[in-house]
Amino acid sequence: MRLQLLSLILTCVFIAPQLANAKGGGGPAPIIEGGVNFFAGATGKSFTGASGYSFAFRSEKRRGFFRPDIALQIDFASGEASINSSTPSFSMYGGSFLPGFNLFAFDEGKVLPFVGANGVIGWNVLKLSTDVSGVEANTKSLAYGFEVSAGVDVRFGSIRGNAIRLRTGFWSVTSSLGGISGFEHHAFKFSVGIVY
Repeated sequence: MRLQLLSLILTCVFIAPQLANAKGGGGPAPIIEGGVNFFAGATGKSFTGASGYSFAFRSEKRRGFFRPDIALQIDFASGEASINSSTPSFSMYGGSFLPGFNLFAFDEGKVLPFVGANGVIGWNVLKLSTDVSGVEANTKSLAYGFEVSAGVDVRFGSIRGNAIRLRTGFWSVTSSLGGISGFEHHAFKFSVGIVY
């Protein structure tokens, strides 16, 4: 599974510049992001205290103050879950679509701060290392919620060249993992990316 994930990441990193060049720099901007997630949530139905990683391939309108975007994100998390009164070790894999938009303070420039909001709809697989009374050890569930974020693009070269994207956000998502209704995937997220 990790080898397949690494192959997908490398493929996206090498394909994104070709997509940008094929449009002559005027089409949607492809963005590759990698980040770390720090989970929070209610005791008994969350991953609170655990951490995870995410990788996203995003397409965003290249210019303007209002820039619609959509992302495909892949997540991996591990640590100790808080399920009922137990804290079993867990691993979770997931994938999500995030349609939304970013609002930029400036249309063009070397430093472009922004704020954004995205809806989240995804699918997650949870594996618990030990049996918890009344909880399935392996579960799958639809997850949904939203993400709000803020960040900055720092361009290198020309004002229309590639950029480094630094972004932080809050992810509020719920599912039915472990057979628990309203299981919380709330997380604070930090990511670094390349805007082509």
